[in-house]
Amino acid sequence: QYVEGAEAAGRKPDPKNWVIAKSIFVADSDEEAHEFTYTDEAPLKYYYCYLRDLLSKYGLAKMFKNDPEMPDEALTGDYCMDEMVICGSPRTVLDKLVALREEIGPFGQILLVSHDWDGDTGAKWRHSMELMANEVMPAFRKATGVEKADE
Repeated sequence: QYVEGAEAAGRKPDPKNWVIAKSIFVADSDEEAHEFTYTDEAPLKYYYCYLRDLLSKYGLAKMFKNDPEMPDEALTGDYCMDEMVICGSPRTVLDKLVALREEIGPFGQILLVSHDWDGDTGAKWRHSMELMANEVMPAFRKATGVEKADE
């Protein structure tokens, strides 16, 4: 849609101008990441289920659907997590980001959507951001040949 929008406006699409936003949680292991994000008590799953329910209430559930013909009942918590969140170990998150780039095309920047909670949950998010900055992104740049963005 970015390419279509740029062309419709008479502009040449430039991946450097394309910023994508994604909720990303990185943990030391896939199991830890899954437990923190996918369980029914997980704050992130609660967040997306709450948002899904709110959008559904006002007839806007289609915003969460990959297929407009998909019934609202198919918007399970796990579906929302699968579609809107990237989580896992640094290697898994790297693989998912590379796959995302291959699927949608090159983008200029990725905006990590962080969720600032306090206590132990906040510490896990801080650790996630450290893993993202120190392990995932350097490997992503190497895997894709993308240079580090200007700071």
